[in-house]
Amino acid sequence: MTSIKQFVSVHQNGLKKFLKFLPICIFGFIELFLKNRFFFIFIVLFFVVALFLEHRRYFFLIITTTLIFITLNTLAFDNLVSFKNVDLPFYQHPKQALINLFSPNSGEEVYPSQVQTMVSLLHSYNIETYNLSDHFMDDVETQQRIVGAAWPIKLEKTSPYLFIGNDEIQNFQGCAIIEQKEYVTLVNCR
Repeated sequence: MTSIKQFVSVHQNGLKKFLKFLPICIFGFIELFLKNRFFFIFIVLFFVVALFLEHRRYFFLIITTTLIFITLNTLAFDNLVSFKNVDLPFYQHPKQALINLFSPNSGEEVYPSQVQTMVSLLHSYNIETYNLSDHFMDDVETQQRIVGAAWPIKLEKTSPYLFIGNDEIQNFQGCAIIEQKEYVTLVNCR
């Protein structure tokens, strides 16, 4: 036990620097893992220099420079601009946003046009269940979005109504084409 206390008292400054440097390395390795190699090198090198220049004026200079670099050279500034663009209409017209919150089918404009087309076809033909071709089923993003957008209309494997891509029509010769749009075709395979 005394040998640990002696080690700590002898190497106290080095241990403090190590404990300051450890979180920076962890953050740097997270950036490296996220494929931001330059950002990793920049963070680690700047904070190594900051640890060795512990005079207050140098330390604040380096911290200020680092914060400016992070703000201007990452996606932080772009994200702040996009938040402003998305949130500004809400703050200017909060009543309209609340009305849209409780309106049926509001928010469908955020879906891709392919999904919007599918939902409009489902509503226009009063279809209660539908199915997707293997092409659309393999695209997990499209499958998830159509299921979310079309609810309460259900995706069922046994449904005769099938959405297929326009390039898949030759594979479904036995099905009657109900309507063909730019991205998608609705067919009835009874």
